[in-house]
Amino acid sequence: MLSAFLKVRSSQFLRAFVGLGRFYMLLTSSGLLFLLYVVFNLLGDPHKAFYVFLGLLFLVLVFHFNRRDIAFLQRLFSYPSVPVFVEYLIFTSPFWMLFLFSTSRYLAPAFLLCLGMISLINPAIRSLSLRTGLARVFPTRQFEWRAFSRPNAVFIIAWILLAPLSFFVPYLVLAYNFIFILFCASAYQQCESIEILEAPRLGPLKLLREKLLFFFRFFLVAILPLNVVVVILSALNPFLVLGSLIITLIYGVYFVLTKYAFYKPNEDLSSQSVTSSLVLLGMIIPIFAILAVVLMIRNMFVASRNLNLFLNDYDQ
Repeated sequence: MLSAFLKVRSSQFLRAFVGLGRFYMLLTSSGLLFLLYVVFNLLGDPHKAFYVFLGLLFLVLVFHFNRRDIAFLQRLFSYPSVPVFVEYLIFTSPFWMLFLFSTSRYLAPAFLLCLGMISLINPAIRSLSLRTGLARVFPTRQFEWRAFSRPNAVFIIAWILLAPLSFFVPYLVLAYNFIFILFCASAYQQCESIEILEAPRLGPLKLLREKLLFFFRFFLVAILPLNVVVVILSALNPFLVLGSLIITLIYGVYFVLTKYAFYKPNEDLSSQSVTSSLVLLGMIIPIFAILAVVLMIRNMFVASRNLNLFLNDYDQ
């Protein structure tokens, strides 16, 4: 399906280009080559390269928010962000390949990472408030992240903007991971209603598996790529980053399981804030990180038993 779509898209582009006529085809090609030459010369200066990087991202973002075919792509693809990302990857390839062949080659993976983030944005949010737009990024069944994103939209945007800065100050990636843990701690304190909990008609085990799989996918998209790229492009100790990734995974799983171990419909689990605070100290004092592992294993069994009180046995 994706290859067929790209063939159609390329034929549309070629037909539009040929429709310009020979003179304008030559003029457009010459202008593009001249632009690439200017950009390549600018990339020799790290400061100018960064401005080029921001300028290109701004142009892609403006184009993305003015697209009118996202609804059409949503009917064709389960994940419309994939063809959007591939399109941007192909059409911007002359520019990010210039990054690779310049002294500012570290900007190439940063540019691709930002393209991936842009492709995940639904252009429809330009007519909505920032809070509503961020909430729609998350699937409907992930109640906790939708509820968390509305009042914390500004903090989430600031966290996203921290990602490209990590390419210039590598240690910021550790702060990026730590903030993600804080987000998880806050998001998984809010319990959904019993109607939302029962809607998927999943038993306790399948529901926990779905929640954990979503967290792992979120981790693989939002955390892992940035950490890997920063380690490759900087002198940051890879074992330090690996330790941060492992702690982020452990803490994320802990907060998911803790929520359902103490789940009560429509309640805020603020009563568990003391335990969560002690667990978060594991970022500084290793003994509390061990506590997180022990509680994570314990809550795995407690969550299953607790959910049995609210869900029918859909696992059978």
